[in-house]
Amino acid sequence: MRVGPVADAAAGFCGGVLGGMADFSAPPVILWTDMRGDAKEFRRVVLQTFNLAILTAALVAHASTGLLTKPVWLAAAAAIPGSIGGAWVGAKIYRRLGDRGFQQVVLALLFLSGVMLIWTSR
Repeated sequence: MRVGPVADAAAGFCGGVLGGMADFSAPPVILWTDMRGDAKEFRRVVLQTFNLAILTAALVAHASTGLLTKPVWLAAAAAIPGSIGGAWVGAKIYRRLGDRGFQQVVLALLFLSGVMLIWTSR
């Protein structure tokens, strides 16, 4: 389903609102690329590009408002090795999945993220 740039921008806008409000920017874009039926390669590139843009904007905003303190940098540095290892494992899994398997894994992880957000917000 190809709707056009206005609908694409609307998904990005919704992701931006969620990112600015709760650092949870990807779900609207994930759901939108799923609804469009994009191939896994296209979906991955769209999501990675969107996340890079939104996270860069967040980093600049945090830096300009003084939120990047020493404890924040230390916590980020501690998370980097796990993030790199997780990205490596994820890339291995990605290569083994077809379009349908990729869709199922992404939606399952999105569902689990939602469950965890609800569970921890009590």
